[in-house]
Amino acid sequence: MPALVTIQNAFGTNDTTMNATLSAFTFTIAVCPIFWSALGDAYGRRRVYLISFCIAIIGAIGCAVSVNIGMFVAFRIVSAMGSSSVMSMGAGTIADTFHPSERGMAFAMYATGPLLGPALGPIIGGYLNIGLGWRSNLAFVAIYGVVIWVCILCFLPETARPPATLPGQLPVKRKMRNPFTALVYFKYLNISLSILFLFFYLVNTTYTRTLTLQYHLDTGTVGLCYLPLAFGAMIGNQFGGRLSDYIYNKRVAAAGDNQTYPEMRISGVVIALSVLLACCGYVSYGWCVEKNVHYAYVLVSIFFCKYMF
Repeated sequence: MPALVTIQNAFGTNDTTMNATLSAFTFTIAVCPIFWSALGDAYGRRRVYLISFCIAIIGAIGCAVSVNIGMFVAFRIVSAMGSSSVMSMGAGTIADTFHPSERGMAFAMYATGPLLGPALGPIIGGYLNIGLGWRSNLAFVAIYGVVIWVCILCFLPETARPPATLPGQLPVKRKMRNPFTALVYFKYLNISLSILFLFFYLVNTTYTRTLTLQYHLDTGTVGLCYLPLAFGAMIGNQFGGRLSDYIYNKRVAAAGDNQTYPEMRISGVVIALSVLLACCGYVSYGWCVEKNVHYAYVLVSIFFCKYMF
């Protein structure tokens, strides 16, 4: 993220094409998890983790050695295809290993990773760009991916449970289900509200360019400016996870164990307040940038944008 302008100059391309590298990556991450989750249910999560991380590593290496913007975009898509498996299967792994009364906090810890990545990664990437050039960012990602792959191979067991069978029946073989069936869940409001991530990525795409061109910050300092996003994600996740478990356990105690269902942890009031807080953060961020006030105010605004998610 902090090296976007540097990469743009290296390939001699324009703003729109450079932003397309982010759009292609984000779109792929949005679509591919439904395929990985279907594969994970059919063939086991551990196997799919290992395959998908190999794809992500190949994509990162391809980005690091790219000679033109077309090659860079193509391998960014490959990298996103591989890394996106965690977005869906991570939640499945949590469901495999945690009791429903603990899943809110467990999911908060899990979600901190995808939210902290875009916040803490630019700090490392900004200084790598200054010291070793933009290609070192992708080399770092590839090396880190190899480390994660080895950790999965050595330490992560298979968590997916086999299909339940009645006594005397033969085990039922898992079948690959149609991944597109997951799209029907968008008819539920609490699921369709995930489109709010659109606004975060709209800001994230222009954040580096704004700090670099408007406030004339170097890539290392731009990386540090992602810290408010990290703190916002961390605090918001921990608060939200604990609140989710509290709401769920309170409703379960009132209804009885025989009348429980997953949606009991959802609170419309909490969602509405979160959306309102995020809207205030976005309006504040836009106003501060338009009026060219000190970027410290921009950082405070971006904290609340991330806190909501």
